[in-house]
Amino acid sequence: VSLDEPHRQILMALIHGRPIDTYIKADHLMPSIVADTINEAFFEEIGDSVLACDGETIHVGEEYREDILGLLGGISG
Repeated sequence: VSLDEPHRQILMALIHGRPIDTYIKADHLMPSIVADTINEAFFEEIGDSVLACDGETIHVGEEYREDILGLLGGISG
């Protein structure tokens, strides 16, 4: 799975229950676009959206948490 560093940091923060506001603001990103970008990166491998976004808040689909970590090589960052 290919993600740039800002999206990888956001995803890892979400997986580990850490806030992502700092990442979003630092890179001037929109939560819905971040979710779409990450979902696109994982769609071919998982076949579904791994994140949900209500426009402001992004949530990891709990059923995909282990799959995401596995595809990222078990990175625990």
